[in-house]
Amino acid sequence: SKETLKKKMYELSGGERTKYEIIKTILMEPDVLIIDEPTNHLDIETIEALEEIILKFKGGVLIVSHDRTFINKIATHILNLEYGHLKEYSGNYDKFEQLKEEFDERMRKEKERLLKYVEKERAFIEKFRYGTRSTQAKSREKHLEHIEIPEVHGSRKKIIKLESKGRGGEIVVELKDIKKKFDGKEILKSLNLFIKRGERVGIVGRNGSGKTTLLKIISGLDNDFEGNLRVGNSIKIGYFPQDSFVVDKNSTSLNEILKEGLTVQEARDLLAIFDITEDNAFKKFSEFSGGEKRKLIMAKMSLMKGNFLVMDEPTNHLDIEANKVVTNALKDFNGAILLVTHDRFLLKELTDKIYYLEDGVLRDKLPQETKLKGDTLEKERNKIKARIEYLERLLSKEENEKRLKELKILRKKLTELK
Repeated sequence: SKETLKKKMYELSGGERTKYEIIKTILMEPDVLIIDEPTNHLDIETIEALEEIILKFKGGVLIVSHDRTFINKIATHILNLEYGHLKEYSGNYDKFEQLKEEFDERMRKEKERLLKYVEKERAFIEKFRYGTRSTQAKSREKHLEHIEIPEVHGSRKKIIKLESKGRGGEIVVELKDIKKKFDGKEILKSLNLFIKRGERVGIVGRNGSGKTTLLKIISGLDNDFEGNLRVGNSIKIGYFPQDSFVVDKNSTSLNEILKEGLTVQEARDLLAIFDITEDNAFKKFSEFSGGEKRKLIMAKMSLMKGNFLVMDEPTNHLDIEANKVVTNALKDFNGAILLVTHDRFLLKELTDKIYYLEDGVLRDKLPQETKLKGDTLEKERNKIKARIEYLERLLSKEENEKRLKELKILRKKLTELK
C-alpha cells in the first residue's frame, strides 16, 4: 500500500519485512533462491502469491519451511535434517512422509536382522575360540568388526490433551455491530459474529486487517470499542496470544510450568512433549527461539482448562511434528474454538466455518472453505492410495492375512471417497 511505502524499515511489521526481502531478492535475478521460513509472518493471500512466484522462478530454490501446505505446493525434493544427518527424498511433503515411513521400517528390520546375525556369530566365536575351529572363529570375529548396525531412532508418539472445563451454555459468544478505531481509522465496522457450543471457527484476512484486535476484544483484553459483546453462561475463555506477554521473560520454562501447580516431574514430562529438553528447562524465556517460545506458551495453554479457546496463530514457528501434536489436541478438544491462522493445514483439519475479515467486517469465505475441504478429501484419497501401493508391494513378497484385510478395507474406503 501507499502507507507501507512511506514507512521506515524499523516501522515495518514482520510480514511487511518478509515481503520486502523477498521482492528485493527476486529483483536481483539470482540463479538460486535461498529462503528461511518465508511464510511465518505472511497472510494466506501473500503466501499463495509467493507460491506462484516460486513456481515460475527458472533457477534453483532452497527453502527451509515448516509449512506443509506450502511445501506440498512448491517442492519437488525434500531434504530431511534429522539427528545431524541429511537425507534426500523425491516428491512433495506428503510423498516424503510415505517414503520416510517405508525407509524407517526397512532400517528397523535391517537392524533387527543384523543384531540376530551378530548374536549368532558371537555364540559361534565363543564356542570355538580355543577349539579345532579357532581359525574360523577368529575370521568371523574380524568380519564382525566391519559390520555397522544402523542407528534407528524410536519415534515416541507425543500426545497432549486440552481439557474443557465444564460444558458451558449453547451460546458461546455473540458480537453485534462491533466498531473499533485506531488513530482515527476505523479497523472494525459493524462487525457481527455468533459462535455456538462445540463450533470451530477460523478467521483469515490480510495482515493488519484487525484479526488480533478482534480476538483481544472477545477475550476481554480490549474494552475500547463500540457495540455489544456477549459471552455465554459458564464460558471460560483460554486465550492464546500471538505475542509472548503471558510468560515472564526472566523466568525459566520449568518455573513457568511449576506456577500452574504441577510437580517437578510432571512439569518436565509436559515440557518433553513439546521437545523442551532438560537443558532448555532452565534457560530464560528471553533466550528462547521463536519456536521454543510458542511451545512453552502452548504447554501453559494445555493446563488452562477453558471451554472456549481463542487462538492467534497457534502453530506459528512450530516445526511440523509439534504442529501435528497441537492439531490433534485441538481436534480432540470438546469445547468451542475461534482461530486466527495462516496455517492452511490447520484450517483444513480443524475448522467447521471460515470467515474472511475485510474492510472491518466478517464475510463468509465459502469458496475458500469449499476448496479447503476439497483439499482434505484429495489428501485423504492420496494417503489411502499410497498405503495401498505400499501394501501391494509387501504382499508381492509375502502373503499376510492382516495386510490382506487392511488392503480390502482401504480399497472400500477409497471407493466411498470417489
